[in-house]
Amino acid sequence: AECSVLGRLDRAQNEIPVLVYSSSAGDWKDGSGYAVDANSRIESFALKCLQGVQSPCVSVAPGTYRGIRDGSEMRLCDQNLAVVATYRIIGERFLR
Repeated sequence: AECSVLGRLDRAQNEIPVLVYSSSAGDWKDGSGYAVDANSRIESFALKCLQGVQSPCVSVAPGTYRGIRDGSEMRLCDQNLAVVATYRIIGERFLR
């Protein structure tokens, strides 16, 4: 998936529904930003964004987003595939 200047995803082949159930601000030794806990149908994710590193880096309200995974990065998008926030995947595990 690639993002254009307008923040929309041109190709969303790796799109999955992602349920965000927790979002909080944090300060870490590598900077400040937001941590998010979320689930897809088969995986649980711990996500983190650093202000000034990932863009956009914002807190998101609990709810279902369209997730676009690109390696170790997860973009959360609204229903129209406009990018809401970009996070680094810092932990994941399969749900049983």
